[in-house]
Amino acid sequence: MQQPSKENILSAADLPVRAVEVPEWDMTVYVRMIMANEASDISALAPDGKPQPNFYARYGACVLCDEDGNRLFGPYTAKELEEGLDLVDIEALGKKPHCVLARIVKAAQQHNGLMDEDDDDDDKDPAKNLETTTD
Repeated sequence: MQQPSKENILSAADLPVRAVEVPEWDMTVYVRMIMANEASDISALAPDGKPQPNFYARYGACVLCDEDGNRLFGPYTAKELEEGLDLVDIEALGKKPHCVLARIVKAAQQHNGLMDEDDDDDDKDPAKNLETTTD
């Protein structure tokens, strides 16, 4: 095991991705970890647990990545997310099935420790879980 140092901490390979099966799209997608400097931007999607319009598409755009952890959409700033800008990617994602985006958001929240791994409550509102992401 390494000794703690600035270099060892900053170079640690601590950004795993999680595979999410999406049979509706005939593919496997990946969700990434939310970085500490992104947490408040992400929480802007549901201030006080009340989701902004197009919440699932906005959240999905923040966490969808390739298998190496590289974002597929964005990044979006807190201001863009708070103002609810109709960004082209988010608008297009918003036209995808809710059940698919809800599955992706749930997997991302489980991956980021915002929802229990064994939580299979499909009625649970993922926006409520964002309250824990504020700095």
